[in-house]
Amino acid sequence: MSYSNPTPQQPQKSGCGCGGIIIAVLVIATIYSTVRFFIDKSNYTKAHEAYTQANCEIAIKSFDKIANAWRLFDFGEYAYLAQRESTECQAFQVAADKQTSGDPSGAILSYSDFIFNYGSSSLSKEASDRIKSIFTQTNVNVLASEGLCDQVNVLEQENLIPQKSTLLPNLLYECGQTYEGISYYSGAIQLYDKFLSEYPSHSLATSVEDALARAIVADARASGAGIIPAPERSGSTSSGSTVVIIQNDSPERLRIVFSGPDSRIEELAACSSCQTYSLIGPLYCPEQGPIGRYTLPPGQYDVVVQSVSDTGVTPWTGDWDLISGDEYYNCFFITVTSLP
Repeated sequence: MSYSNPTPQQPQKSGCGCGGIIIAVLVIATIYSTVRFFIDKSNYTKAHEAYTQANCEIAIKSFDKIANAWRLFDFGEYAYLAQRESTECQAFQVAADKQTSGDPSGAILSYSDFIFNYGSSSLSKEASDRIKSIFTQTNVNVLASEGLCDQVNVLEQENLIPQKSTLLPNLLYECGQTYEGISYYSGAIQLYDKFLSEYPSHSLATSVEDALARAIVADARASGAGIIPAPERSGSTSSGSTVVIIQNDSPERLRIVFSGPDSRIEELAACSSCQTYSLIGPLYCPEQGPIGRYTLPPGQYDVVVQSVSDTGVTPWTGDWDLISGDEYYNCFFITVTSLP
């Protein structure tokens, strides 16, 4: 009997090829990233050139090509730069579209917003230049929209109003007219006061004084002012004119407004020796305070008397018929009434 020893079998090795696959993927990714880099660079170069020329409509299209592309790595940071400049361009283009569509005041506001939000952008100077160009090429009455009028002080502070000594007074007047048209009388008063304070010798000053008097009357009536009866005749004066004498028997400084054939806005100093009365005032004028004497053309006048030093005092308004050759006297004191 014979025996044979079995031959030991060697284990079989099978290769999965994973290393080759990984190498192939890396090669493909490297090639794609290299190609993507050059494509991004080309698109960004075109977009950035349009961006620097403020041609944002063209720039945004090239920026979108970069933003919408897939990449493994942002070589050159072109995607990052494109996103930043595209964001600026989109905000800038909002203003540019308003400018080209015939909305000059809306364009000014949008360019101003751009400067506020992107002050360090290279487009900021272009936005400022376009604001100044719109101001010089557009009639002020067209620009005086409610929105722009609300930003007049900001535009002035940021030095965005060119030829300020010429344009700003006209803009203040037109904006006051705009505010009057929407019954925003307190806003109109602020602008008219600013005008007269800064440009008292301007050719529009008389018109602004008339407008200010008119706005003060309208504002007082809208706020529920009390009614001033017509003053009593106290004497006579030369024919063709009328004289109103007002005495301030209150401890507050008063502003007296006449709006009619002539407009006058006057102030009377406070009476240092006068008092404020509780519930019931005196039967007669104390005749202790400063006196103002105002000569006016005769006619129908809207009149307002209000405290300048205490805005909590209710103003008074009246409709006075001042007759030629007559002199009138009235005095004012303050009575505090308790709330119901």
